[in-house]
Amino acid sequence: RILMENDWGEPTLVSRNDLVTILYDRNGLSITLQAKALASGVKDQVIEVENTSSHKIFNARVVDQRTLEYAD
Repeated sequence: RILMENDWGEPTLVSRNDLVTILYDRNGLSITLQAKALASGVKDQVIEVENTSSHKIFNARVVDQRTLEYAD
């Protein structure tokens, strides 16, 4: 098999339209919520997500498969 450039890149952990868990933990306040990924992402990449309850769009950093943390 011939290796292509994307064969040795970071694996995609979150795909567009996946339901993901968002973690927020700052100054003693911890919140977890569900959101929909608006883009695909690899570890440590910041992508846009949409809160499934409020439909607000914000940025979050990919932590692992389907888990992200709120990004300012």
